[in-house]
Amino acid sequence: GKAARQRTKKEYADSLIEALQLLTLAYRSAGLLWAARASCIFAMASMFIEAEEGNDLPASIVPTVMMLAWVAVELRHLPDALEAIRLVRGCAAGLPLDEVSKERVAKRLAEFDLILASQILNFTTEELRRVVKLPDVLGGLGLLQSRNSLLYTLGHEAVLREEGSIPQEEAPERVAELFDLLASQPVSSNPYGPVIFNEAEQQCLVSRVQGVRVAVHHPRSDVSVLAAEAVIGSIEALFATVIELGAAAHTESFTVSIQESSEILVPDFTVDAEEMTAS
Repeated sequence: GKAARQRTKKEYADSLIEALQLLTLAYRSAGLLWAARASCIFAMASMFIEAEEGNDLPASIVPTVMMLAWVAVELRHLPDALEAIRLVRGCAAGLPLDEVSKERVAKRLAEFDLILASQILNFTTEELRRVVKLPDVLGGLGLLQSRNSLLYTLGHEAVLREEGSIPQEEAPERVAELFDLLASQPVSSNPYGPVIFNEAEQQCLVSRVQGVRVAVHHPRSDVSVLAAEAVIGSIEALFATVIELGAAAHTESFTVSIQESSEILVPDFTVDAEEMTAS
């Protein structure tokens, strides 16, 4: 983290990107997924900027974007996950990758497909109502297991049989058993809150830092979404090493509220220490 701060000048671009990639891995391994997401997006943006200024896009962009996809699926951030997969496929198709690299990308995408499928099978009824139009998108992205799992959990087993995704001779009980097995995988459980769609009137981003559940509530607007993501990512990054200071939490939860107002000319921040809230 300290190295990345010292390499933000143009002449250190390559070192900055490497530091951000390593920082992403460090945050993710510590369970600080929002901080990992922020670092990964910073790394990706830096790589695209360098490429636009006359350099070739490096092959390392593929594993970097794939890293974002893994973080997004762990956060259950559906828009991020699908956009990351679109970028992975586009970069993999446009870059001169050797056969070994292509096979590695295909393997990672297949693993991602299974994880997303497992999560989809555990969507609540309300979450399923919001993704009824998603099967075609998943199919277009090549996430066929996720598509089939969504169609099945939406009650379209007959469609899967008609198109051959489920063999006609396969007994319904056997099919149910296979999907139950996929749904029961450990990747399906997520402690970070509900699926993120970025479309509800109010949304909540959740993290757990130093044993404290931090919830950031925000409106649907693009500005508020970006502000909320910056706030929760910054909190994780700030407290990532606070344990070295001997600090200990004295509350189990803290709530942050993002508010928009035309009457406020500059950003403002207030804390209510009694209620453990901020706005």
